[in-house]
Amino acid sequence: RRRQDRARARHGGLDAAVALYEKFLVEFPKRAQAREAHFRRAKLLLSLKRNNEAWAGFDSFLSRFPGSPDAAEALLRRGEASALNLADEAALTDLDGFIARHPASALISEAFVLRGELRSRKADPAGAKADFQQVVSRLAPADPLYQRASQGLAAIP
Repeated sequence: RRRQDRARARHGGLDAAVALYEKFLVEFPKRAQAREAHFRRAKLLLSLKRNNEAWAGFDSFLSRFPGSPDAAEALLRRGEASALNLADEAALTDLDGFIARHPASALISEAFVLRGELRSRKADPAGAKADFQQVVSRLAPADPLYQRASQGLAAIP
C-alpha cells in the first residue's frame, strides 16, 4: 500500500497522505503508478469521511481505469460513498451492479450488508432481510459483517 501511504505522509496523517497523492498526480499524471494513486487517494478520502470527494474520486477512477483490478472495489466504494451522502438510489445502483458482476468477490458480503442497510432505510424489509441472510449464511458469527447483518435482521419487524 505504497509503504502505508509513505508512512501516512511522514506522520502528518491521512490528510497529508491525500495531499501526497494529489501532488503525485499533478506532477506525474501519466506514470504507471497514477492508477494506484487515484484509487488510494479515493479510499483515503472515504476513510476521512470526505464522502463527496471520495465519490468523485471513485467515479473518476472508474471512468479512467474501467478494466483495472481495483475497478470492482472502486464500484463498491463509490456505492458506499453514495450511501454515506444519503444518495440512496445511486448507492443501490452501484451495489446492485457490484453484486451482479462480482458474485465471487471477497467483498460480496460487505456489499450485501451495505445494500441491506440501504433497503432497511428505504422501508424494503423483504429485500433487506434477503441481503442480511446472504451474509449470515456465508460468514462465521465472529465476523463483524455477520454481526452487522444479524443486527439488521433483528431490527426488521
